[in-house]
Amino acid sequence: MRKAIVLKEERPLGFYQSLQLDPIILKQKIKEAKTKKEKRRWLASLISRSCLIVAFAVLMISVVTAIFGIEAKAEAVVFFCMLLSLRFVDFGYTITHSIWGLAGVMGAFFILPEIQWIPSAMLRLVVYFGLLTIILLVTASEPKMGNAGLYGFAYIFIVYSIWGEKLALQQWLNRSILFLLFFGIFAVILYKKHRTKNKTTSFLAVWRNGKRRQLVWLFGYSLSISILIVLSRYSSFQRFMWIGFAFSSLYSSYGFLGITFKERAIDRILGTILGSALFIVASSLLPSGLLSLSGGFILGICSTYRYKTVFNCFGALTVASSLFGLTEATMMRVIDNMIGVGVALLFIWLTQWYSKKMEWYKDRRKQSLLE
Repeated sequence: MRKAIVLKEERPLGFYQSLQLDPIILKQKIKEAKTKKEKRRWLASLISRSCLIVAFAVLMISVVTAIFGIEAKAEAVVFFCMLLSLRFVDFGYTITHSIWGLAGVMGAFFILPEIQWIPSAMLRLVVYFGLLTIILLVTASEPKMGNAGLYGFAYIFIVYSIWGEKLALQQWLNRSILFLLFFGIFAVILYKKHRTKNKTTSFLAVWRNGKRRQLVWLFGYSLSISILIVLSRYSSFQRFMWIGFAFSSLYSSYGFLGITFKERAIDRILGTILGSALFIVASSLLPSGLLSLSGGFILGICSTYRYKTVFNCFGALTVASSLFGLTEATMMRVIDNMIGVGVALLFIWLTQWYSKKMEWYKDRRKQSLLE
């Protein structure tokens, strides 16, 4: 009997396993620790986790850019984020369809640089909308999993990182090798980590299960991001990408994360103002090389959206301040985020209005059939 009881006891997590935990869980473990030794162990895991993520990010981006050229930096950042996510988050359907879907996502990212050269603004809008819709249909069947925010960020980041650049043939060949390499890596990760999940759920079955609300949200997200990208070509904003990030951060999560979009909007604005102010102070104390690294380290420890927004400013402003100066860069950061939040609130309201209209027509049709 005693042996049976011992076997049922929960084994303590090893150091490596603790590094896989989210900062929210690690902070909860620190709070619940009964001894100082246990508290120090969880604290060490939290700090080590953040240090390792920053170190791996620097290593991976450095290696990719050294081999494939500095123009591959945007893809290196995107692939790093995808690598971290795919280890834990799947697409919600069978592994065979997931790998085919991954191929579609990588293909959409691959051709993005050429879309900006389409002469017709309307045709550019259609293509941007189509590509982002494909990406979201593949990855965002369950918005709570966070894939929409990740892949929406990746889409915007790639678009603006190659803005105005015409890629040469050699660059396209390098991109081809880079994308094939990481497609292989991601396919292996998907298979190894998620092959036993959703064995009987196909891609089509996911979207046939009456996810009307998700589809309205998904198409609204794709259309609004595409409109912003097309309009930005005629805008004088130096960092229109920041408007897109702020917009995406709100719209991609509204109604699915257990918080109101108004609360998230307030957190975004306050976090941006506080982060910009802290960056001004930190820039007078730290060399520029450490500003981005310190922001990334603290970001890895943060567990709330507001504080993640605060320290996201460090990486963004490190680059922007070297181009535009500290004062102008911080003003741009705050103004662009406020515009992005305002536009997101507008599009969220339009999406809600459309959803209510659809429900009203649906109820009216049911009533007319009953009569």
